[in-house]
Amino acid sequence: MLAHHPITLLLVSRYYHGAVPATLLYELERDCPAVLRFASKHLTLTQVSLSELWLHAWPGIEWARSVREVGQYVRNRVRPSAEARQERADMVRTQLWLQESTWVTSSQLHRIVAWLTHPVTRTDTMYAVRAALGQAPAAWA
Repeated sequence: MLAHHPITLLLVSRYYHGAVPATLLYELERDCPAVLRFASKHLTLTQVSLSELWLHAWPGIEWARSVREVGQYVRNRVRPSAEARQERADMVRTQLWLQESTWVTSSQLHRIVAWLTHPVTRTDTMYAVRAALGQAPAAWA
């Protein structure tokens, strides 16, 4: 199970020296796909958590283990499945804080154009920031 989470353990070892045995780190790196190994050496805790302010078009693509998986991932990001679209609709229906977000209710084409033309902030991160600043949802269109 741990072999599937090298980024987590590598981050732990980076932030807490000696917390992960060197032999385990060696095994993780040896068994880890090259792209994921490269990403894990360059990512920070902020970049792999909800603390990351910006949405990325291809989050987690480094976890793909083959060119076929990369293709499936890209296809699903560009054209989400009916199940993924239903999950988004259910989230908007059941989570009131999302109803104020134009990002969540936008079409996939609109989101793709936005990703290509300007940085897009993460809805849930901005909700937490705005709540901490005491701004009512209606104030953040």
